[in-house]
Amino acid sequence: MAFVCTAQSNPDPHRVKISSASYSELKDGRMCFTVYKHKSVVTLHVENQGSELVYLNRYASQQEVSFLTLRDKHGVDREKTLALRSVFEARADKLSSGDPETFPGPGKIYEVQAHCYFRHPAVLHAKLIFSFSSPSSGSFQRSLPLKVQFQEPLDTSYVMTVGRKPPKRSVRLMDYKLRDNMLDIIKSLKRPSNSNKADTSWKTASRRLLDSPLTAENYYKKFGLLLHLEEFQRKKDIRRYVMINAPVVRDSDDRDLLVLKVQDENRPFVLRGSQVFLMVADPPHTTFSSKVHDVQADCLKLTVSKKLLPSFDKGMKFNVEFTLYRLTMRIMHRAAEKASETLGKVLFPTEAGLSHRQGESAQLSLFDPKLEGNSEQREAVENIVAGSSKPAPYVVFGPPGTGKTTTLVAAMKQIEKAEASCHILACTQSNMAADLLWRKLVEHVDKGKVFRMYALSRFNVPQEIRPYSNWEDNKLVDPPVEKLEGYKVMVTTLFTASRLVTGGVPEGHYTHIFVDEAGQAAEPECIIPLAGLLDPEKGQVVLAGDPKQLGPIVTSNLAKRFGLGVSLVERLMETQEYKKNERKVFTKLRQNYRSHREILWISNKLFYEGELLECADEEKRNHFCNWEKLPKKNFPLIFREVMGREEREQKGTSFFNTDEVEVLMCYLKDLLSFKVAPEEIGIISPYRKQVEKIKQSITIQARDFTVNMENLKVGTVEEFQGDERLVILVSTVRSSNKTDQELTLGFVNDKKRFNVAITRAQALLIVVGNPKVLKTSEHWNQFIEHCKQKGGYLSALPSAKK
Repeated sequence: MAFVCTAQSNPDPHRVKISSASYSELKDGRMCFTVYKHKSVVTLHVENQGSELVYLNRYASQQEVSFLTLRDKHGVDREKTLALRSVFEARADKLSSGDPETFPGPGKIYEVQAHCYFRHPAVLHAKLIFSFSSPSSGSFQRSLPLKVQFQEPLDTSYVMTVGRKPPKRSVRLMDYKLRDNMLDIIKSLKRPSNSNKADTSWKTASRRLLDSPLTAENYYKKFGLLLHLEEFQRKKDIRRYVMINAPVVRDSDDRDLLVLKVQDENRPFVLRGSQVFLMVADPPHTTFSSKVHDVQADCLKLTVSKKLLPSFDKGMKFNVEFTLYRLTMRIMHRAAEKASETLGKVLFPTEAGLSHRQGESAQLSLFDPKLEGNSEQREAVENIVAGSSKPAPYVVFGPPGTGKTTTLVAAMKQIEKAEASCHILACTQSNMAADLLWRKLVEHVDKGKVFRMYALSRFNVPQEIRPYSNWEDNKLVDPPVEKLEGYKVMVTTLFTASRLVTGGVPEGHYTHIFVDEAGQAAEPECIIPLAGLLDPEKGQVVLAGDPKQLGPIVTSNLAKRFGLGVSLVERLMETQEYKKNERKVFTKLRQNYRSHREILWISNKLFYEGELLECADEEKRNHFCNWEKLPKKNFPLIFREVMGREEREQKGTSFFNTDEVEVLMCYLKDLLSFKVAPEEIGIISPYRKQVEKIKQSITIQARDFTVNMENLKVGTVEEFQGDERLVILVSTVRSSNKTDQELTLGFVNDKKRFNVAITRAQALLIVVGNPKVLKTSEHWNQFIEHCKQKGGYLSALPSAKK
């Protein structure tokens, strides 16, 4: 972190000099300082270079500033007076006890320490006022203007320990000049590439780099720049979320935690470990540092300073300031750098590299009888076990409900059984998915061979997994690397896999690396378990995902535009090498084990070329075909027209629609009357505020329900990816009087969100919305027309023509 302090005092006839021995350069009388900590101390020197005694009576900032505090060891900050002896006077006895304290020795320098506190990068200003007096001329003042610029470091090291601690390794992030001028780069990127002839060479080079295709040669440079664009946007976004007079309460489950409500679509992008500052809203506005303990749909759980908890009252309110947690960005930078050095053949397979491998086959001992009747799943497992794609990753393209995870688990079981020397690393993007993967694996692999590695910030470790994880003595610990290397299968998340690299697990130890739901991860995130752990010549990489569903979350439009929003799975599937060698490197799963064919039909047509086959359990998929509330028997799909009104709360950015909430509650009661359990029902909306309103309505109407509704899941589309329910209700929310040209549907118009939302249902799908608005979207228009043609469309007025 770079701290630059510029200071210039007024001309001083009394020859009182205010300076610092720490300045790095002197330009136009300005002192410049550089420090590298959030809490920094700059020492100012006050010296009397005149011929008479001068008293320092007081110093202070002209205006109250929270980032700067002045202190000294002689008591001037506690209203004492200090006598500064002239440099021309010989050493003399101290003044009498009634006089002010005397500086110890003529010509010595009096020190004032400026303590600077920073929470995030910023440019801040202050003016220091020093008050003096002398026997001849009385009182006088000197001012010292300060400009404080706080920045993140450009050259830093990433250190996390697992067992033995490796030497610190510097992570090159970006050329200094490029980083310092990031804002200029962004401005230049927003213009057409040939519109600014006056661009300096580094701007032109940046634009040329981003416009060029991704290659093994520019891999780290391009992703380094894209990650900085993303980080720049996240920092910019997070500064907008200062909360004033926010209520904070104690967590009901853990009294040492505080809970902060954050219920807005554009909530700050924070992760576990992010720092949050709480300033008491009432004077004296004491500020406490806290860290995010857990991120939930509508709140953040915070660990706070022990100084705050004893004085915390139920009614206390705080001004809240968020900061960006950089660790994940640093991990991705390191992964991109390592990958550029060693994984060129893996990430950029060539035709020659793929064609030399002959059609190899593997003999399988099947654990899952489903594979016997699923030729695609069996082919994928055989190719993975045989390593037919090496050194390229093998891709399992799994549309909704086709059994991607089942296929990966089957392959891991086969490898563990057939290869005595194998070591498998299995990664997912989320802890929930990793827990599910562990549970499926231990159905056929000895639990003692499968280790579940959690990040130390995790707190809700399932009881049945604790004995087989890094949970010890009621807490998560860092096991020695030697212990971790002894397990046949390691299950963890992508980011937590970086701890294995830092801990010193040798390259090539893991013979097979699997990444499930790889389509949801940005490429620099997906390669975290590969960079530093994979032997590019011998190791096998397996990626499972669906680029037609939700992809990586990227906040910077520029970073997304230039490729950060494209997953590794999607990029590989678009290459000619994968298209020409499909049987060796790629399997598309086609048998859908989730949904009724009518629910599957529109997604199958729009996204999967009509290749998906209905293979779901017949009794389950037909469960609602004769439900009395269906407009058309044997068509378990309803589009209910609701000409409601979209709203937003004051200062809110997320939409809600109370008319749609009322219709959903009616359907919910009908389903419960039909003996559908709450845990078999899911309610989806693209907008977080609508999710909140639906939950509130369920709570208010709790007396009308005869069952416990706690297990009914209500959430955004993102929260339902990878999930399924017997019944899904979708609230589309948007309902506006704007013309088609003026209308912007936002989240609702996202094809991938649409695909996820309508493919979660097994037996019944109910969508409520305004058809006039939704039909401006091509995919929603086709969905509505399909419902009309098949008789599943319900008008707002029963007598209206459909």
